[in-house]
Amino acid sequence: MECILAALAEIHLRISVTDVSGLAIVREPPPVRFGPGAGTTGQRQSVALPGATFTALVPPAGSKLVVLMLGQATALVLKAVTGDQGFPLSPVANPLGVDCIFSLGSNPSLGILNNNGAAQSIDVLWL
Repeated sequence: MECILAALAEIHLRISVTDVSGLAIVREPPPVRFGPGAGTTGQRQSVALPGATFTALVPPAGSKLVVLMLGQATALVLKAVTGDQGFPLSPVANPLGVDCIFSLGSNPSLGILNNNGAAQSIDVLWL
């Protein structure tokens, strides 16, 4: 586990889409700033995901937000518990490699189901 020194976390989000006629849609809310809840440092973990297996994620105490850095991982499903249908995070082919950001309530329960037959890994940042 790698610790990242941070007294303040900032999230900047900008989405820009231009349609075929040249009309641009831009969404850029103001940055969100907050003190990391997992003490004064964020925690970054590399998580091994065995093929066709659910892997529980254990948030550090006080975590307020999680960033799932999926990279090129495929066929991943976010779940609360084994047995629920979950939320597909990445397609079975041609992933976009977009990070997923979720704010956390108290006592979060979450994990990743790797529906790919091969082992994969992702990075997880807890703030």
